[in-house]
Amino acid sequence: MLIDTKKIAELPFDGQIELMEAVMSTLAQNQAEFDSPKWHLQELEARTHELNETEKWRSFEEVRERLKS
Repeated sequence: MLIDTKKIAELPFDGQIELMEAVMSTLAQNQAEFDSPKWHLQELEARTHELNETEKWRSFEEVRERLKS
């Protein structure tokens, strides 16, 4: 199915939001039928690994000072 994005762009902003809400609602209803791509899991695992590397954590003050310099 092809969507004519020009027609979407011609909609008033409220219409674009309404269309987006309708699409999101439909996706939410059908989420059990959807398998997430493998890269999603890989990204979550990588971020979890980064969270466990506490030696790399910096305090707010440290980050703020680094950004000032």
